[in-house]
Amino acid sequence: PPVPVTVVSAGRSARGIPPAVRTARARNQEGLVALSPLGEHVIASKSGHFPQISEPGLVIEVIRSAVVSARG
Repeated sequence: PPVPVTVVSAGRSARGIPPAVRTARARNQEGLVALSPLGEHVIASKSGHFPQISEPGLVIEVIRSAVVSARG
């Protein structure tokens, strides 16, 4: 059955990350989203590597949404 998948990605890139690595990371994240017809990609626009620290409200909302979706 289709399973909800939500990928939370950093909106801000760390300094020193080569463009090719950024591109590959974005492609990998989109690949994860594409694994499910219920896939969703959320960009944490104010976050770097740890959105759970810099944008905890966003992460909590994503988790709440996943729980609601799973419960039907």
